[in-house]
Parts: sequence; C-alpha cells; structure tokens
Amino acid sequence: PHIHIDVNFETFILNGVDVSKDIRKMEISQRVSQVSTIKEVRQDMVRMQRHLGNKIDIVMDGRDIGTTVFPHAQLKIFMTAHPMIRAQRRFKEMLEKGEESTLEEVM
Repeated sequence: PHIHIDVNFETFILNGVDVSKDIRKMEISQRVSQVSTIKEVRQDMVRMQRHLGNKIDIVMDGRDIGTTVFPHAQLKIFMTAHPMIRAQRRFKEMLEKGEESTLEEVM
C-alpha cells in the first residue's frame, strides 16, 4: 500500500490522518522493534527520514539516526542514562499524557 507521511514540527500526518498522539502510545512503542526488523520497512523509513531531513532543519532522536540515517550530520549529540532512569522518565511522560501503564511495561 502507498504510505504518505507529512511532518510539521510535532504534527505527524499519515495518509491524511493526524497520528501525532497515537505514535507515542505505549502499544506503539512496544511494537517498534518488532516492525523495524522488516527490511523493507526499515529501508522506507530511512528513505523518508533522509528526505525530511534534507527538506527542513530538524532534530531527530533514535538509536540509528546518527549512524544509519544521517551518518554525516553536522551535529550529533549522544545522551546516555541508566535504563531505570529512562523508564521512569517515560512513565512520568505517559502519566502526564493520561495514558495508563505500569513502570514494568515501560521497561
């Protein structure tokens, strides 16, 4: 199927539908690793991310943004935190958005 993604700051439009809030839900986060193992999905996502990054100034985060998507980026910032601290931050973020979850699910 044809997939069209538009991004404008914090707004993500997928085939004409605003999915900005949906893509940050725990049920989506839990499936990202599984879906990213599909070679064609990863190739298309890298292509789309590069297209977006070449079109506008953008800050992206993710495990392979600086190594795979933009290996020659002008600026790369690598941040590290203990997994428990990261899980607590994510849990707090989800609570503030009104999403129900447990700390164990976030970890």
